[in-house]
Amino acid sequence: MKTKIVIYLVVLGFMGINKSQSQDYQHFTSWNRLMFIKPLSPKIDLWVEGFYRQQNNFHYNKNNPFYSPLMRGGRVFLFYKIKNYTLGLSPIMYLKSFQLLGKKSDFEINTNQEYRFNAFVENSQNFGKLNLRARLSYELRYLQSLDYSPIGRFRPRLFFKYPLSKNTFINGFEDIMLNTWPNQPSPVFNINQLYLGVNQKLNTHLALELGIFNNFRQRRSIVEFDNENAISLLLQVKL
Repeated sequence: MKTKIVIYLVVLGFMGINKSQSQDYQHFTSWNRLMFIKPLSPKIDLWVEGFYRQQNNFHYNKNNPFYSPLMRGGRVFLFYKIKNYTLGLSPIMYLKSFQLLGKKSDFEINTNQEYRFNAFVENSQNFGKLNLRARLSYELRYLQSLDYSPIGRFRPRLFFKYPLSKNTFINGFEDIMLNTWPNQPSPVFNINQLYLGVNQKLNTHLALELGIFNNFRQRRSIVEFDNENAISLLLQVKL
């Protein structure tokens, strides 16, 4: 009995140590996107998208998600539809990233440039009005901070979409990002992303979407985590 008590206390002690060593950084950010959609054929779509993200700054204004830069970039995507499946290919994506500001030393980290290649397969199923889509995605990332050596990332994602009216729908997804081959960095878990948004069609060419993000990221130190809560604005232009 005494042995069991000692083991129990040791386990609790390790749990307490791990908890005391871990550190969560809270962030308030804004994600803004402009997307152009061009149907090339009944089965093929071309998307061109630009990103503009900002973040709060705990030194000056921790409640303003537009205060400091977070990311600039853009990408090109091709989609090919086959019945209930969609094949996606992004041959080029460029990002200029700024460090998430969680502690004093983050202000000293230089900006980082990244080029990215992405390919995915997605299955779509309808259950009454509810549309569910499951996506398996793989991407190669070339980061300036790693001398542009390629690193891989695997991204399973689950979407949902539900119409509220003819021109309005809600949608959301969970996106898990796992580091993988080649040159798999540590840790394996990278990011978990949750999103919920409302999309309003304005006319035959324009749609506006407002949403909220939660982006939970593990830093390379293993014991540090970024908990990013974001407001999102998307303007879609169909050409």
